[in-house]
Amino acid sequence: MNHALETSYKPETTPGVTPSHPLDPLTIEEIATASDLLRREKGLGAECRFPYVQLEEPSKAEVLAFEEGQTFSRRAFAVVLDKASGAIHEAMIDLNTNTITRWEQIDPEVTGQPAIMMEEFFTCVDIVQADPGFIEAVKRRGLTDKDIETIQIDPWSFGYFGDDEKYRGRRLMRGVAFVRDDIVDNGYARPIDGLVAIIDLNEGKVIELLDDGQNIPVPKTKHNYDTPSLAKPRDDLKPLQITQPEGV
Repeated sequence: MNHALETSYKPETTPGVTPSHPLDPLTIEEIATASDLLRREKGLGAECRFPYVQLEEPSKAEVLAFEEGQTFSRRAFAVVLDKASGAIHEAMIDLNTNTITRWEQIDPEVTGQPAIMMEEFFTCVDIVQADPGFIEAVKRRGLTDKDIETIQIDPWSFGYFGDDEKYRGRRLMRGVAFVRDDIVDNGYARPIDGLVAIIDLNEGKVIELLDDGQNIPVPKTKHNYDTPSLAKPRDDLKPLQITQPEGV
């Protein structure tokens, strides 16, 4: 199942929505202006993403001096990730003059990786489900090709603390798996124990499988919580009344 997301979204303009205070968050239009300017001026390709675009807050003095109706500076801070090369840049954009005032490549081995993006959560699922090593490992636990189609993969933070050189600077996530007979099932009732996939999101592949080798069978019993799956609710509960007549 391909969960790829469309990333060429163009926001619709909303008439009358303009910042009225120096600390107002960036508007949709301002975010679009900043990202479009970076794409154009820096020649960013289709594989470039913006994990972070946010208001660069003005100085405290500027905020305190502000009076309603005055013009004020607007700057955006952005983090740009090139998924093709893994390069990461930080940028500052002056929205009053539509100019880029800072463009600096940063070292992920020093700063770490930008925030994981929604599209990468879906990509993580596709990568793990298609990995031959993962497929072999779950089949050893009694699963079939049909089971694999509806496996639930939860993308988890990798939790890297600089203690292993082979992971340094890479854009990694962990994939933890659960079994579902149907896509709406509660997968957490049926974990695939002892198996964790490590995914490099930039390379688009599983780079390591942590498999304890015990091949513990997957629980077969469903535990769903939707109304059709539940028994009749209890009818022997006593009333609970909480009153506070004089307020807090």
